[in-house]
Amino acid sequence: MRGRFRLSAVVVLMILVGCLLTPGCGKSKSGAPSELGPGPSRTNSIGDRMIPFPSTSFLMGSPENEGGRKGDEGPQHRVTIRRNLMMGSTEITQGQWKRVMSDAPSQFSSCGENCPVENVSWFDAIDFCNKLSDLEKLGRCYTVEGEKVSWDPRCMGYRLPTEAEWEYAARAMSTTAVASGPVYSVGDQCAEDMKVSLMGWYCESSNKQTHPVAKLQANFWGMYDMYGNVSEWVWDWYAEYQAAAAVDPPGPASGAKRVVRGGNWSDLPRDCRSAARAAFPPGDRKSTVGFRVIRMW
Repeated sequence: MRGRFRLSAVVVLMILVGCLLTPGCGKSKSGAPSELGPGPSRTNSIGDRMIPFPSTSFLMGSPENEGGRKGDEGPQHRVTIRRNLMMGSTEITQGQWKRVMSDAPSQFSSCGENCPVENVSWFDAIDFCNKLSDLEKLGRCYTVEGEKVSWDPRCMGYRLPTEAEWEYAARAMSTTAVASGPVYSVGDQCAEDMKVSLMGWYCESSNKQTHPVAKLQANFWGMYDMYGNVSEWVWDWYAEYQAAAAVDPPGPASGAKRVVRGGNWSDLPRDCRSAARAAFPPGDRKSTVGFRVIRMW
């Protein structure tokens, strides 16, 4: 019996490893990602499919030998995610934005309601999160006093992911430049990159515009468009990384710019890596920037 159990464990391990190395693995026959988190996904009141992820630790940032790396992506440091979290499998779409906010801010409005909302500031995204929490009768995560915004980490409502939570979800336990593998096109000119093309709309593939969400390959946890399409606001102020290990880091207490992650339709492949960072003043609105939401469950 013990020998049979060991053989079964080896078979399961071989299947999992094979799956990780196979493009498109993790999807069911219908094309939907398999449920790999601690429980099934949940679709909320605006049709956003929320994916739960396991609580564990990962190395945040990029190794020094990663192609396209910039200095603010290091040093790599261990981050532990303890909260039970679920994140939207896609960026918030124009249709979802209208259901909550009633207006239509996107420059690419002709792209349609299934395209990511963009041209929204960090403050706009905070307002959206609070109003969606109200719609679902959940506690608001943010208290807003003019341009001062505070966050209650114990809240059960919707919010922006922290920078660490965003990278954790993008990587889905992968350690390569993007979840689908290494990035080879790391120069200053727009060029095709096979691995980025699997998962993201970027300068070479986007035709200089956004695209409907969830049309490309998801990562191993079922997260779509983590690379390209639109960059995504996160909670954190921008600052250099610290080398010390951290648990559920909330980011710096103050700053001048808020971080965006993931790259966008106009970016080079090197700017669409899991560790790539950018930042803008929180009041900026750009056709390259949107967001996705997260909450505890």
